[in-house]
Amino acid sequence: MPTSLINRKTLDFLLFDWLKADQYLHHNAKQMHHRASLAALLDRAAALAAEKLGPCQRLSDEHEPVLEHGIVSMPPEIRNALHAMRDQGFFGLTQSTNDGGQGLPVLVERACFALFAAANPAVAAYPQISLACARTIQDWGTPAQISQYAKPMFAGRMFGTMCLAEQQAGSSLGDIETRAVPDGPNAYRLYGHKMWVAGGAHTMADNIVHLVLARVPDDHGNLIPGVRGLSLFLVPALIRHGNGETVTQNDIAVTGINRTMGYRGLVNCSLSFGEGVHRPGGKAGATGWLIGPLHRGLAPLLQLMNEARAGTGLFAASIASAGYQLSLRYAKERRQGRAWADKSATSPQIPIIQHDDVRRMLLRQKCYSEGALALSLYCARLSDEESAAPDADLRRHATLLRELLTPVAKCWSAQWGLQANHLAIQIFGGIGYTRQCPAEQLFRDNRLNAIQQGTHGVQALELLSKKLRLEDGTALELLGETMHKTLLKAGQHDVLAVHGKHLARAMHLLARVTRQLLSDDQQQRAMAQASPYMEAFGHIVVAWIWLDLALCCDQIAARTDAHFCAGKLAALDYFYLWELPVAELTLNQMMQADKSVIGFSDLSF
Repeated sequence: MPTSLINRKTLDFLLFDWLKADQYLHHNAKQMHHRASLAALLDRAAALAAEKLGPCQRLSDEHEPVLEHGIVSMPPEIRNALHAMRDQGFFGLTQSTNDGGQGLPVLVERACFALFAAANPAVAAYPQISLACARTIQDWGTPAQISQYAKPMFAGRMFGTMCLAEQQAGSSLGDIETRAVPDGPNAYRLYGHKMWVAGGAHTMADNIVHLVLARVPDDHGNLIPGVRGLSLFLVPALIRHGNGETVTQNDIAVTGINRTMGYRGLVNCSLSFGEGVHRPGGKAGATGWLIGPLHRGLAPLLQLMNEARAGTGLFAASIASAGYQLSLRYAKERRQGRAWADKSATSPQIPIIQHDDVRRMLLRQKCYSEGALALSLYCARLSDEESAAPDADLRRHATLLRELLTPVAKCWSAQWGLQANHLAIQIFGGIGYTRQCPAEQLFRDNRLNAIQQGTHGVQALELLSKKLRLEDGTALELLGETMHKTLLKAGQHDVLAVHGKHLARAMHLLARVTRQLLSDDQQQRAMAQASPYMEAFGHIVVAWIWLDLALCCDQIAARTDAHFCAGKLAALDYFYLWELPVAELTLNQMMQADKSVIGFSDLSF
């Protein structure tokens, strides 16, 4: 296995040359960190990924969680890997130095987690989910909740989960039935069942903090229907009393473990709240506390979900990068066949990387995996700009751009990252289809990312029906202005000007289709095209990113490896010749106002 399954030259280029990560350090961290120290941190993350996470990647896939007598057991190597991440401070990277953290940007944290996810996405998912929960508590919780739960989560002593979906309510959160009944000052008792809880039960932390979406009855005892009646609750697995020495098991029970296609090292379970399996305070009901305002749980939930979706996109990009690196190494080592012009059967066989079709598949993987990684890290930089930009307007612009691009980063990375893993298996050939090949497991792992945290179709509807309309289209205008700055730079470049013209043409077509969909008086017809629109939108955004990366390469060409920049330019050329026209074709098809999906009976399927 390679030391790192993400190319470090590419990661450093994205972080420091393109995104200027060292410009977004918290004030009290600027004296401690600079480019060299941040690069050293990435070295440490890569070493940890290779030494602790990578070795239990196959183990966690073959030895799935076991539920016995209500207790979920895992291979000890997973616990050891998570504790190593905790002990080296990777849970609290973004926390201020006054709170025991390192004051680093979200961008640097995401770069470290890209290295972890490439080595073992199932294990890296535990802290990724926990940190999203901790930040939600930090921003919406009371001082006591922050002290008792968020800070231990940032220290890696407690883990967090998201308890949202139910059997009758997956993406349709307005149909949730879990109830939260007031129980004394500020406390509630929760009753209901939750499904698909990632990391919902294990013994690898001091406590598991569940963030649970539920309904509180009104003054007449009635549940408010729809999303208006939802509230978010903090429900710990263990309740500590007084000085913390007395511990009570909360009324939460594991009702089953879901046997998943991939991510098998991440416990995925269903939980029951309030069945009386345990009786905190002498009665049934899981004890919890409100997070954020009553009946307005969507506000903190959206923060939680947006970070989770950003993490999903990052993990999809990382898994794609891992497949690319593994198949690239294999293609350089595996000898088979001879050059096309060599007709001699006695000539030595050549590495398969010298066969043109293999080179095509490798270059396509490079376009997808590096494009997805760049898009995910760009969104992380926007998160840092939200808090660190010197001007209020810049902070607001960063918020709007991040909200617009989050579903795109999630969906594009998941869809095309999986395609990259598909190509990796093809390069391995027959061995790629076996369980012995790591590319097979990576493909299964990455298949989840188009489903979790809102399916591809749900995110496409979100983009078309809500994100494009943010502040009357201001977010979309800001993205256009940002991309136009790249077009202006490209127009002054001898080689890249032609790519700039191609991108400008695609952007113009996208704008036309967007206006048509948003003004269509038959919204069902418009929504039926949401997924194709998302795919075309994402391709054009990534085309812009590749052009911007090429311009950045041109700026650093004098001080970097010529082969490195040549690889980026080759990927740019390939994407603009083969991928960007696919987006244009899709958009032209959408101009026809197709009604085929909605124009016939269900019985005709």
